[in-house]
Amino acid sequence: MLEPLSDSSDDNDNENNENNSDKQAALVEGGAAEEAAEEAAASSNTDVHTELQRQEKDAQQEEEQEEEQEEEQGSSSSSDDKEDNDDDNKDNDHPTTSQEQTQEEAEEVAALLAEESIQLLAPDDLARLTEVDCLTALPRPDDIMLHALPMCAPYSVLATFRHKVKLIPGTQRKGKAAKQAVEVLTRAPECSTRERELIKAVGDTENVSVMIGNVKVSVPGLTKLKTAQKKAAKKGGGGGKK
Repeated sequence: MLEPLSDSSDDNDNENNENNSDKQAALVEGGAAEEAAEEAAASSNTDVHTELQRQEKDAQQEEEQEEEQEEEQGSSSSSDDKEDNDDDNKDNDHPTTSQEQTQEEAEEVAALLAEESIQLLAPDDLARLTEVDCLTALPRPDDIMLHALPMCAPYSVLATFRHKVKLIPGTQRKGKAAKQAVEVLTRAPECSTRERELIKAVGDTENVSVMIGNVKVSVPGLTKLKTAQKKAAKKGGGGGKK
């Protein structure tokens, strides 16, 4: 009777031991799983923390770079402002000198013009000048003469002209009277070399176009001039015959 009981108790003990072993194995496995989960969670937390640290570091580096750029721009603008201020100060250091020089030059020019009896026109008057205003009846020695212009007008109007001849009623034709007038004007002692060149440069057609018909040239010394022309013609003719 005892042996069967013994066998059953042994079997029970064995079963209990097995169950305990299975429980322990299950506990071990459960603990390992928990440890693996904890390790995975810790690793995940570590990765997240590392990523956050990296992002913070990148943001800090970007902020530092932006600050450096702002400092460089600020230093550049301040240096530019300083250079501009230096230039302004230099310009402001000599305004009186430049103004004095300009005033001195203006005074010198005014003195020279006063010595030469030259009067300058106002800017408004200069703007109203035309080509007709460039004509003069009394050219100065320092004038730059470009052309001579023949004209016919009442003698009283031409009284102040330097080069003129008087026309009176006569029988001369326009062409002959015009040539004789040119000869008289170019032989006048007050006629300069440049004036003589310009008078002779005027064409016969232009002289005849302003001349009136049936006239006679009347100037002091015209008779002497004609006599001299005849003598010159005779000498020239006699020389040719010889």
